[in-house]
Amino acid sequence: MSHDRQGAGAPIVVDVALAMKQLEENPKMAAMMNELAFGPLAARQLAGRDELIEEMVEALEAMRAEFRAADLPYGSKAYLQSGEALAKARGEA
Repeated sequence: MSHDRQGAGAPIVVDVALAMKQLEENPKMAAMMNELAFGPLAARQLAGRDELIEEMVEALEAMRAEFRAADLPYGSKAYLQSGEALAKARGEA
C-alpha cells in the first residue's frame, strides 16, 4: 500500500487555536460555522445564549458594584457568591 498521497482516512490537521482566534474575530464566520455544524435553529439558540451570558455578566457586575457601594465586607458570603457567579458567567471558573 502506497503512502505517497493522502487518501481516505488520512488525518486532517487543524490549528485549533488559530481557528478559535479567527472565529472570535469574525462573528459572521462564527455564525455561519455554527449554522453549518448544528443547523439554523441551534445556531440561533447559540447566538441567543451568548447575548444572555453578556446580560448576566453586566447584571452581576452591577450587583457587585452595589455590594461595594453598600460597604459589604470583602469576605461576606454575598460578596463572594457574586464573584463566583461572575467568574462562572465569564467562563473563568
